[in-house]
Amino acid sequence: MTEARAHANRGVRVEDVVDQLDMQDEATQVYLDRDTHTFVTILDPLIHGDDITEDQPDPEDLDPQRFAPLPSTFDIHEWAILRDFCAGVEDTDLRPRLLRAVHGRGAFRATKDLLSEHGLLDAWYAARDRALERIARDWLDSLGLGSDLDETTEQ
Repeated sequence: MTEARAHANRGVRVEDVVDQLDMQDEATQVYLDRDTHTFVTILDPLIHGDDITEDQPDPEDLDPQRFAPLPSTFDIHEWAILRDFCAGVEDTDLRPRLLRAVHGRGAFRATKDLLSEHGLLDAWYAARDRALERIARDWLDSLGLGSDLDETTEQ
């Protein structure tokens, strides 16, 4: 049995999808090969240069029945996840400061600096990871590829 086929028999792990979501940026699109359960990353040649097009498939050539695009950075709305996290901070003195920071100029940096200053940066990253996991599970379910291989308990 080939390695790709053996991987396909194991199913799609939610944590693998989360890893792919976490690594994406505006200049990449990742696809799941539904047959092999492997990922194909396509870099935007306008940003990464023309030389990358020789080493990667053209997205127009990918069979949409076989290759499913992962949610993009535009679909994930990390800013909204950060805003919701800030709105849920229990410290009634800190919460309004965070909400001002998340709406201001340089929102991500300012908010993360404030979270770090108050010892909440790890809590933010844990909340972000849980949000990405929910997005990954919902996406897999939408494809009929829901996975019970790594049921992580949401907190």
